Amino acid sequence: MSQSNEFLVEAVQRGYYVNTNGKITSPNGEREVYYDKWGYPKFGIKYKGKVRCIFVHRLVAYLKYGNKIFESGIQVRHKNNNKLDYSQDNILIGTGSQNSLDNPVTLRIKTATIAAAKLRKFTDGEVAELRKLNKYGIGIRKLSKIYKVAKSTLSYIMQNKTYKV
Repeated sequence: MSQSNEFLVEAVQRGYYVNTNGKITSPNGEREVYYDKWGYPKFGIKYKGKVRCIFVHRLVAYLKYGNKIFESGIQVRHKNNNKLDYSQDNILIGTGSQNSLDNPVTLRIKTATIAAAKLRKFTDGEVAELRKLNKYGIGIRKLSKIYKVAKSTLSYIMQNKTYKV
């Protein structure tokens, strides 16, 4: 079991839970939440002499699903994609793919576009140049040797399947 999961189990054993008002409650009363750099609410517990971080959505998921949240490939999901809504109805568990599908389509497209741009081998100018060279008679086989890329990559570029400039 990972350390963060160990801290989570410890918090529950000590009596931490989320009340109906969405507040973190311990045997000593309500706890303040703070936020990580991605905006997820969390709180701290003292464990083995150090303050350890517990994410609120994981606490809710553990209380709702138990050890299932520790299974390989399982992620805690926010059904409405609002990380500040950690109500029982909004917290689900599922695969990474299901978690991604909880995001709006526009956000999924934006994320995919950013990822694809990082994988691009050619700039828009280079693509324009490749198409121009091909138009003037330099074949894909020769271009693939010059640019050290697969012929299929160049074929897709020439057919505007990729690098739509």
